[in-house]
Parts: sequence; structure tokens; C-alpha cells
Amino acid sequence: MEKSQLKSEDKVHFREKIALGVGGFSNMFGYIGINTVARTAYVMILGLNAAWVGIALTIPRFLDAFIDPLMGKISDNFHSRWGRRRPFIVVGAILMGITFGFIWMVPDAWSPTLKIIYFILMQILFYTFYSVFAVPFKALTYEMTPDYNERNHVMAYVAFFHKAGEFLYEWIIPLAAVISSAYFASKLPPGSKVEMTGVIIVAW
Repeated sequence: MEKSQLKSEDKVHFREKIALGVGGFSNMFGYIGINTVARTAYVMILGLNAAWVGIALTIPRFLDAFIDPLMGKISDNFHSRWGRRRPFIVVGAILMGITFGFIWMVPDAWSPTLKIIYFILMQILFYTFYSVFAVPFKALTYEMTPDYNERNHVMAYVAFFHKAGEFLYEWIIPLAAVISSAYFASKLPPGSKVEMTGVIIVAW
């Protein structure tokens, strides 16, 4: 069976594959990062009840059933000089990164109840911005080219960065702990490790 020739207009250039692939790291981390860091930050460092933290992690995810379809409809019908998806990907990624950092900047002096409420509200903001980023991003990966084989190549780049993210995200808490202890311990009041973790995560 003769192999079909890839049309020049259907080819996705290397730099575009890399740029799109990097989004796989953000997409993975947005989906799983909070669950991973919260166990250390809110339970082990802040000393909150693990059951309440588990409930707080669950509540915002129910919003996905409403936000994701709405975001898909909005981006499907959006028109701009940069296309339907790219503006949402850029804005969503920036806001997602900022709110992710603020999740860990909860004031240590607050009561456990206020900390849980803060955690829930910040997650709602984060997952809203995550949908703004992730839904158009996933749609764009399929729309980059109509060629089946070239689309597989595009998805391979996304999968590579996704797997790289799975390897690296477990190191964020140890990295934050090392940096905060080495450079900020004498300048921070007791209990400020979570706030410092948030700053380091934003920088990451």
C-alpha cells in the first residue's frame, strides 16, 4: 500500500510542535498538581485535618461538569486574528500560574476553618482558569493538522512533555523546602513555609 504524501500546508513545523508540546506539562500539572502539593502544604505543614482537606479538594472538581462544556462552546464560537484557541490558552495559562501560587500563600495566623474556605475558593478560581487554558489547548492539538500521521507526531510531543511533568512535579515540595530553609529561614516567621512554597511555585 502506497504511503500518502504529507502536504506542505498540513505539516506542523518543529518549533510549533515544541511550543504546543510544552503545554502538555502545564496541562498535566494543572490537573494533578494541587492534589500532590496539598497533602504536604495543608496537612503536614499547616496541620489541618486530612479529612477536611480531602473534602476541600473534592468540591471544586464538581464545577468541571459545567465549566468545561461552557468553555468548549465559547472557544468553538470565538473569532480573532489569532484564531479561536490561542487567546484563551495564553490568558488561561498566565492566570492559572498566578492562582496556583496563591493557593499556597494562605496566612498562617488564620483559623483552620478560614484556611479551608480560602483553599476551596482559590481552587475554584484555579480550576476555572485551568478550563480556560486546557479545553482550547486540547482542541488545538487535534486541529493543528488534518493529516493523521502528522497529528500523531504532534501528540507525541505533547505526551513527552506530559511525562516529563509527571517526573518533575514530585520534586517541587522538596525543592521549595531546600530553598526556603537555605535562603529564607532566618527572615520568615514560624509557619511561613507554605507561603514560601507558593512564591517558589510561581517562579517554577
